[in-house]
Amino acid sequence: MERKRNTMAREIRWHIGRFVPIERIREFESRWNIKFPEAYVNIITQHDGALAKVKNDNNEWETGEIEIPRWHGKRSVLALLRYMNTDTVERTAIFAAYYSFKECLPAPDKIFPFADNGGGDMFFFDYRQNESEPAIVFLAHEEVVLEDEIAEEDLAKKTAIEWMDDSLYRVCNSFSELLDLIKLP
Repeated sequence: MERKRNTMAREIRWHIGRFVPIERIREFESRWNIKFPEAYVNIITQHDGALAKVKNDNNEWETGEIEIPRWHGKRSVLALLRYMNTDTVERTAIFAAYYSFKECLPAPDKIFPFADNGGGDMFFFDYRQNESEPAIVFLAHEEVVLEDEIAEEDLAKKTAIEWMDDSLYRVCNSFSELLDLIKLP
């Protein structure tokens, strides 16, 4: 089942994906002590693991992309991370993504993954500035900064947290805003 999202100029269709019981989403919110944005919950419960598609001028659906400010790759697709790829929470794709990237996040108790681009790069909810409406940040896996890999001379210039923060690309201020950024390639 695919869900359409109407916007002023175009539609978004969440391609493929599966149903997620709201209890699974609430379990993650409880574990991470956060509340996901309502727009995200409405989409993920119906489209676990789905890819954002946008209608082109020929009325065909193409994979949508999001422009990532300052990133050398410039644009990225958006594929929602899976909550239901296994029976146990600890083995889900979203849980694995969090623990894979936790050590390179400047505030791992405030930044949580929700999507990737299929190439190892991740989209995160960033709750550091606003706990009710998290910003969206992007992390390119090749640019990951780990504290124990930062040279002493670099630590004299900035703290490890500042180096990690600099590796995140701010995309937008909210999940709803992110949806409006999905465009044709």
